[in-house]
Amino acid sequence: MFIWWNRDLDNNGHQLRLDVREAANSIFAEACRRTRAVLGEDCDAAALMEVAVQKISQYLDRAAAPPYSRDVRPLLMLRFTQELRRYAKRLQRLKPIGDVDAVTQSDTASIEDDIDRKLYFEKLYSQLDSGIRRLLTLRIMGYEWPEIGEIVQTSSVSARKTFWAAVRKAHKKIISSSAKNSR
Repeated sequence: MFIWWNRDLDNNGHQLRLDVREAANSIFAEACRRTRAVLGEDCDAAALMEVAVQKISQYLDRAAAPPYSRDVRPLLMLRFTQELRRYAKRLQRLKPIGDVDAVTQSDTASIEDDIDRKLYFEKLYSQLDSGIRRLLTLRIMGYEWPEIGEIVQTSSVSARKTFWAAVRKAHKKIISSSAKNSR
């Protein structure tokens, strides 16, 4: 039997609805199955369920829905699934670059290529203004252009075009500077 940490109060001290907590107990096995399918393991299912229970409890309280007036399991499973997808998306943004053994096993040419790329990136980064650096940072963090557009309060197309125009301009400046230095 699967169980999650069923508590009366959320982290802010607000009462969690008993009908929602009981619904969570009844769907937790399915929530664990979905978590395993998405993440490969179910160790995060309980924390995600806590968030879902809290949000659905708050929603039903705001709507002044009497306890046990409806079956909240579908609503709770929907919220759990949304939380699971958001969590999985955040995890995809964090990508390990390898450990010491992986680096030491790398061949010298690969290491030199990595160094060249990092040096070029530093040159490119120094040519960008703060607004474009912000867009670059968001892309490195894994945000998609529609998300970036929302963050900087512009359209995703405008953000992308502005970014790539600035990168092309900086690249041309680096290339022309390198050509002058090699003469």
